[in-house]
Amino acid sequence: MDPAEVALNRYKMIEPFLHHRATLEAISKQHNTPVRTLYNWVTAFKVNGLTGLKPKHRSDSGRYRSAQDDLVDVIKGLYLRTPPVPIMTVYRKVQEICSKNGWESPCYDVVRNVILKIPASIKTLAHEGKKAYNQQFGLAHRFEADGPNEIWQADHSLEMIRDLYDRTPPSVLLVGSPGIERRLRRTGYGQLHSRFTLAYEIQPLTNDEMRSFISRKWDELNLSCTADDAVSTGIMRISNGNLRVLHRIFNEIKRLQKINCFQAITPDVVEVARKGLLLATT
Repeated sequence: MDPAEVALNRYKMIEPFLHHRATLEAISKQHNTPVRTLYNWVTAFKVNGLTGLKPKHRSDSGRYRSAQDDLVDVIKGLYLRTPPVPIMTVYRKVQEICSKNGWESPCYDVVRNVILKIPASIKTLAHEGKKAYNQQFGLAHRFEADGPNEIWQADHSLEMIRDLYDRTPPSVLLVGSPGIERRLRRTGYGQLHSRFTLAYEIQPLTNDEMRSFISRKWDELNLSCTADDAVSTGIMRISNGNLRVLHRIFNEIKRLQKINCFQAITPDVVEVARKGLLLATT
């Protein structure tokens, strides 16, 4: 629409107020326009006449209104840091990065839209941690308890597991929950307890069994390590024979290897994996 036509339409809207025939509140309700906007138009008209009612030229006119993929990753990375930071802080940092790299800077709305589109689950995981993420977004068919008693604190998860078991053909495997069948029977979860067909408590692995397991894992990762080096000894010490912990730490090592393209695993990498999984040392 032509700017002059826009200005005329705005004048017609505020004209009853200028001639004391209506209040801004009444005009706001009639035209579904905020009172603050009407007030700004009245002020602009009194200062500059119809020229003041013409649409203003955007300060970011000509700049792109969507972020490139690389810049989207930068924005997400800045926002998902811990502790969380305001969107304005992210915007200012993005401006600095773009200036240093000679990139075209996005406007504030672009940065804000990128952040608003980040899934709530990712925000929770980044800002509140894995435990909060599991409580809000954990999959019903894979509830992995951090401690022997934690699973009993999630009544809704247990009911969802029972419903999943009844409606789908695959079996449901609960890992890391010693004594679950006895606890469910005592705490009144008879419906879920009746579905248990097997409860098996895995005994801690011996040193020889751990060395055999670690040797196969090094082959899977295609790394030049053996099951007798300091790295393997460190993994054995951390797991203390716990098969579940062994699986978890090797999954974390595999993730770190993929990200950083390691050719060999050092004790420092194992320590990073341990801290990432919040595992204690023994």
